[in-house]
Amino acid sequence: MHEPRKVSKAELRKLNAAPGVQHSGLVGLLLGVGLLVGLGLVLSPLWFDVGPAEATYGKVLSLGYVQNERGATPRAVVQVGERKVNVRIFRADLCRVGDRIEVIRHKVMIGHRYTAGYRGCTRD
Repeated sequence: MHEPRKVSKAELRKLNAAPGVQHSGLVGLLLGVGLLVGLGLVLSPLWFDVGPAEATYGKVLSLGYVQNERGATPRAVVQVGERKVNVRIFRADLCRVGDRIEVIRHKVMIGHRYTAGYRGCTRD
């Protein structure tokens, strides 16, 4: 007969653990990364251009700032045709309400996105 031996708590946990339990953290990590990659692929058409950009002009309706982690970013609400678009501008002190501003229209999978042109604002 064999004599019973003392088993430590750690050994007992290992013996009682169901198969695959040790890898559950890795599986969760892989599922999380896969979910993020999939979400990025689904949302990427909103950011990447699918056609040529087109320069146009609009009229500045209002000026303001948006606060973010890097500080305050100057923004302008611009009337482009029948649309009102919100664009980041480079130098808020050079623009006034009513100014003409170059706006670049980018075609994306789902609609368009607008950015301010490098020429900035000009007085009419």
